[in-house]
Amino acid sequence: MDIEHPDWQEIIEMGKGPNRPQMLTIDDCELLFRGAIILEAHCIVEIGAAWGTSSMVLGLACKETGGHLWSVEAKPRREWFDNVKKMGLDKTVTLIKGCSPAVHLDLPGPIDFLFIDGDHQTRSVLRDYYYWSHFVRVGGLIGFHDIYGPPSPKVNKAIEMILSDGSKCLQEQGRCPVNQICGTIIFRKVKK
Repeated sequence: MDIEHPDWQEIIEMGKGPNRPQMLTIDDCELLFRGAIILEAHCIVEIGAAWGTSSMVLGLACKETGGHLWSVEAKPRREWFDNVKKMGLDKTVTLIKGCSPAVHLDLPGPIDFLFIDGDHQTRSVLRDYYYWSHFVRVGGLIGFHDIYGPPSPKVNKAIEMILSDGSKCLQEQGRCPVNQICGTIIFRKVKK
């Protein structure tokens, strides 16, 4: 597969916009994109879309793999639509307006890649994981965002609780280097 490497800085700036914080780093973008490409993901679901940075990254991966991204967002911003359209991803990315997990997705099959970046409260991260992970195929990927920076204690507490539940169904595949903001970690689902 001949893959054109996207300009992550341009995508980050589009997602950031004026007077808004940066949502993803170049390391986050690369980890998400590479994970989806290597997996040849056809069905990706992201929980939390904000201004669309991760939607653009995962949407571009879907364009390469022939897949589709479903973005679940309770309060989609106009910029999300603008960014998806500017990147030519209108047919590759579908916005599902609503709160996770109280949305209905008519997916074509199991989820290949689940990216959790919605409400960052520990309870919400756990709710999203325990609801959506059942739809992720064995061998699929599950990513969590904001393992560094202000929301990280709550996100990391949820991840710690998931990993200590005794099921041993997740195996770490990669994480961003430590930085002051953001940070993504990705696990492979190794058993049901």
